[in-house]
Amino acid sequence: MALNSLTARVHPTYATLEETWELLQAAYRGDGGFLDGSALIAHPREIVYKVDVATGAPTKEFDHYRDKYTRRRTLARYENFARTIIDTFIAHLFAKTIQRETDLDELESWWEDVDGAGTHMADWMQWQQALAMVYGHVVIVMDLPQSKDGQEPRTKADAGQPVLRCYSPLDVLDWIWADGRYRALKVVEARPRATLDEAAPGTQQETRGGGDGAPKALTTIIWTDTDWTRYDSAGAPTQTGPHGFGRCPAVIHRARPVPGMPSIGASTLGDPRLHRDHFNLVSELRELLRGQTFSMLNIQLGPDEDVITARGRLGDMASTETILWSKAAAGFIAPPDGPALTYQAEIQALERKLYRMAGLPWEGDAAGPESADSRRLKAMDLNRLLAMYADEAERVEYQLARLWVTATTGQQDEDAVEQALEDTTIHYPDEFATIDTAQAAADVRDIGTMSLGATANAEARKRAVRVVLPDLAQDIQDTVDEEIAQQAKESASLPAQAAGFRARVSAAAVVPPGQGEAGEGMAGGAEDGTQMQDAGARA
Repeated sequence: MALNSLTARVHPTYATLEETWELLQAAYRGDGGFLDGSALIAHPREIVYKVDVATGAPTKEFDHYRDKYTRRRTLARYENFARTIIDTFIAHLFAKTIQRETDLDELESWWEDVDGAGTHMADWMQWQQALAMVYGHVVIVMDLPQSKDGQEPRTKADAGQPVLRCYSPLDVLDWIWADGRYRALKVVEARPRATLDEAAPGTQQETRGGGDGAPKALTTIIWTDTDWTRYDSAGAPTQTGPHGFGRCPAVIHRARPVPGMPSIGASTLGDPRLHRDHFNLVSELRELLRGQTFSMLNIQLGPDEDVITARGRLGDMASTETILWSKAAAGFIAPPDGPALTYQAEIQALERKLYRMAGLPWEGDAAGPESADSRRLKAMDLNRLLAMYADEAERVEYQLARLWVTATTGQQDEDAVEQALEDTTIHYPDEFATIDTAQAAADVRDIGTMSLGATANAEARKRAVRVVLPDLAQDIQDTVDEEIAQQAKESASLPAQAAGFRARVSAAAVVPPGQGEAGEGMAGGAEDGTQMQDAGARA
C-alpha cells in the first residue's frame, strides 16, 4: 500500500536541514560516521577508479580505496569536543537550583514526575536543554495518557496527570507555524517493543527516511488545535480524538533564535562540518606521524657490491621497508616534519574556532598574551549567552505550566489560566560565575575606590560571593545577601554620625568657657561629652 500523502509529506525546512541535524546528532553522540569512520573524506589519491576496458583510461566510477585510506580509517579517533562544549554550558546553566514555587499542590506534585517515568522537572529540563543546544531546538508536546480502551483518550476524567514528550527536529516531519506558535504538528511516534519477540527498531535513516527527503514506513501522530490522529506505517488513520487543550499542545524550546525563522533554532555547536573537519585532520595527522616514526636507514654499497650481496652481509634482520641501499654515505633519512607541523597548527586553530563560535573561552588563550580587558569581555559575553539560554528555558517552563492548567482544569481562557498561575514563580538565574576569583576580588576593590556608594559596593560583593563560593545552597546564599545588605546600611549611616559629631565639636569650640548657660552647659555636660566621644569612636 502506498503511503498516505499526508504522512509522507515533509516540511521544506526539514528536507533542507535533515542532513545537518543528523550530523549534529552524530557529532554530539559520537556515533554514525564518527564511530564507523565513514565521516572520513578520502583524498583523491586514496581512491582507485575503474578503468575503461576499451580505452584503458580511468573512469569516474569508484572501484576501491587504497591501503593508505583503510589504515587512516583504522587509526581514526574522534575527540568529542561537541559533548564537552554542551556539558560545559549545562554545568554553568544549572549550577544553582532553579526556583519553582507555587500555591498549587497538584502542580508541585506534577513537577516531581513530568514524563510519567518519575523524572523531576529540574532533571527533565536539563536533559532537554542539552538536546536543544545540540540540534538548535526541540519540540515539547504535552500529552494525556489514553484510557484503558485506547479509544477515548486525553480527557481530564480518565487521563490523570499529563506527561511531557520531547521530539528532536529529526522527529518532527512537518508543521504549521502561525502567530508565534504551532498550529499543527506531525511527529514520529516512539513506540517501544512490547516483547523481545518483536524486531528492534531500525536505524533512524531506515525509520525516518533520508537523502531523497521522503520518509519510509513509520508511525506518526498529527496534532492540530482541536484533535490528534495516529497513523500506521501505511499512512492509514488508526486512532483519533479531541485533546481538549484548545490549541496545539506543543512548545518549541530554542537554543538560539534564528531571525526570520521562528520555528527553528540555531545549534550551540555551530556548523557540524567543523567537527567532521577536525575528525579528518586528526586522522591525517596520525597517519603522518606514524609514517615519521620509523626513519629510513641508508646503507652505502661497496664499489662493486650489489643489493643482494649487501642484504646477505646484513643478515635476516634487513628490511626492504626501512633500509635503502645506495652509493651515498650511510646514515638515517628522516621524513620532513613540515607537513605534520602544518597539520598541528591547523588542528589547534580549528579547536579554538570550535570553542569561540560556541561562545566559550578556549584554554589555549590563557597561554598567550591576552589582556585582562579581553578576558573580561569574553566573560561578559559568556554571561550574556547563558542569560539568554536561561530566559528561553524559563519561557518554556511557563508555557508548560499554562498547558498543565488547561490539561487538569479544562480551562482554555488565557486570562483565566494566567490567574490560576498568579502565585506561581519559575525563575532561572540572571548572573553566572564566568569571572575567576582573582578578577572578582579586583572588581570589588576597584568599585570601593570609585565612591559609588553603599548600594553599588553591596551588589559587587554579592556577585563576588557567587564567584568565590559558587556551590552555596539557595537559602545560605539568601542569608549572605541579607548580611551584605545589612552591612551596607550600617556603612551608609556612619558618615552621617561622623558629620553630626564634627558639628557638635565645632559648636563647643566657639563658646568661651565659663560664660552663661553655655559655660554651665559645658561644665555640667560631661555626660554629653562622653556621648560625643562615643559617637566619635563609632564614627
